[in-house]
Amino acid sequence: MSIEIEPHSFTVLDWLLIAEKENTDMIFKHFTEEMERKGGIIIIMTQLKKDYNFYAPNMIDQFPALACRYILDSEDRKTGHWQIDKVRDSRIGSYTNIIPCEFNAETKLLKAKEIV
Repeated sequence: MSIEIEPHSFTVLDWLLIAEKENTDMIFKHFTEEMERKGGIIIIMTQLKKDYNFYAPNMIDQFPALACRYILDSEDRKTGHWQIDKVRDSRIGSYTNIIPCEFNAETKLLKAKEIV
């Protein structure tokens, strides 16, 4: 809660550790209110459980406009997919989706796989 967001900024919090999981909703509420006051975009990355579920699934997607998880599909870590769990204001009417991806270790790029 002590993180200051700059006005009209693009902010990435790489791995937000929420020690007391019961406070997850209040922390995300705080960031939502900060962004409403100051404008901009914020991306918050949190840890997932080993089964790729959120630690506080009922609280983590209450406030964000987009809640998603990256799930590995192969042991070599080259394929996976984005599991989109929530889109608040979807333009296409779909509020969940899966986007298959492929990781290129040489270029360090993660690209959506073409769906045939």
